[in-house]
Amino acid sequence: FPFVEYCHSQDQVQFVSSNVRMVEFYEGVTERIVIDNLKSGVLKPDIYDPTLNRAYADFAEYYGTFIDTARVAQPTDKAKVERLVQQVRELFRYLVALHPSYSLAELNKKALKWCKEEYGMREHGTTGEKPTVMWQEVERPKLIGLPATAFEVPEYKWVTVGPDRFFSYKKKRYAMPEEYRGAQVLLRISGDFLRVFDSRSRLLRQYLITGEKINSFPDDFPEDRQAMMRGSYPQYLIRKGRELSPAAEQLIREILTPHAWIRARAARGVLNVLEKYTYLPMFNAVCSEALNKRIFIPKQLKALFEESVRQYTFEFIPSRSEKGKRMTRSVGEYLN
Repeated sequence: FPFVEYCHSQDQVQFVSSNVRMVEFYEGVTERIVIDNLKSGVLKPDIYDPTLNRAYADFAEYYGTFIDTARVAQPTDKAKVERLVQQVRELFRYLVALHPSYSLAELNKKALKWCKEEYGMREHGTTGEKPTVMWQEVERPKLIGLPATAFEVPEYKWVTVGPDRFFSYKKKRYAMPEEYRGAQVLLRISGDFLRVFDSRSRLLRQYLITGEKINSFPDDFPEDRQAMMRGSYPQYLIRKGRELSPAAEQLIREILTPHAWIRARAARGVLNVLEKYTYLPMFNAVCSEALNKRIFIPKQLKALFEESVRQYTFEFIPSRSEKGKRMTRSVGEYLN
């Protein structure tokens, strides 16, 4: 009793999806499934220890069935399926000729109807029974029952984490911890979630797939780097200036005008200087002076602060009182 589905491709997602629809068609799953050694199902053929495609292995575990790989170059291991291939090919040509405007999904509906009502109702050459009747009366009750929900087919993909600690998937970027810079990680994409595993299959990260182009965890990068990735870096610089003083905020705003991103590096440098000298009593006065003189280069601003420090030190050296002067002794007293 065959299940037939025509596909545009035979990648791992399409192949596993077809298997899911197959067990739903049969309303159950057998204790074992014999599979040919196509790459979408078997990565490394071996009679004793084959390596299954991860997505197909997940499918088998979900439905509680054993994947029995056929021996390489041994068509007798799946002889009845091999004999059916020619009929299925001719069926496709027949359906396309009869329904030239049909989509592939519509052709597949016709193919399943053929499985049940035409091929399935003809007496089988080996069993002497009608396959559909045998399935309904004998085979279906013996199948393993299906879970309440269908298996959600995952996609697995190896990617390399770049020097910037990001990897890309479908034009979106995802951050990884520092120690995985340059490493290969395995992605498992299923539904709305992207999970990241290391080479030992340990779960490292889980991301909810959204419309965001850049995705990271809050502690992945310093606050200024996160602001830069979000496109809010100029606002971040202005906010940091506001935390120092209104005069510092105004100076940063003026530097970022007219084009914030072109002047962002200069503003960052000026902010570094401001943070260094924020303890000075004349801090606001220097900021205002820098704004009036349009000193927007970090080196010049630092020189302005240093000059103010020197001036402040000179002006605030306390002078001696008359009593203090009387206590001062001449050099001669020490010589005697």
